[in-house]
Amino acid sequence: MNDHYPQLKGKTFKTWQELWQAMTDRDFDEVYGLYRECERKRALGHYRNRKLKQAKNLIGILLYRQKLHQVKQPLILTKRRYAEPLTNPKNIDEIWQNLTDENYDEIYRLHCQYAKQQHNKDTKRACGLIWKFRQHCKLAGFDYPKKCVTKGFRQSKHHPWQKMIESDVQFYQNTHRQQRQNRA
Repeated sequence: MNDHYPQLKGKTFKTWQELWQAMTDRDFDEVYGLYRECERKRALGHYRNRKLKQAKNLIGILLYRQKLHQVKQPLILTKRRYAEPLTNPKNIDEIWQNLTDENYDEIYRLHCQYAKQQHNKDTKRACGLIWKFRQHCKLAGFDYPKKCVTKGFRQSKHHPWQKMIESDVQFYQNTHRQQRQNRA
């Protein structure tokens, strides 16, 4: 296999920016914009021209090379990076705060909308976040709900999640009351 970057052989880099400058003289923001456009078109099944594919390949090579050269501060392309599970959390609130700084009630409402077949990027992300939260709870040994409120979910009053979910139950009961009143 031919190495297209022989000038990088044996060098070490502290940051991904140094590696990028050693690899190419192109502007990273421009290439990253083309990469995002390429990924968007790929997801939609649209045609991608050579310029977009080259940008995607260049970003892919950067990600591969930073692992190869063990870059200390690598480029991470995820929109949101989830925290590692805590070793011994005291309660589920601590797990949620470790995982994200977003409001639990809002995320759980979006998750319930996803369960009601209302799919969009916000509800999908909320569903993934709740799934990750449940995994962290399971690892910590806490009980966690297996179903959404909208699917006949029942818990005892002493359940640790109850205080977090009570507001959601009231919200859905109120919306159902309003829907019934609107029909009548």
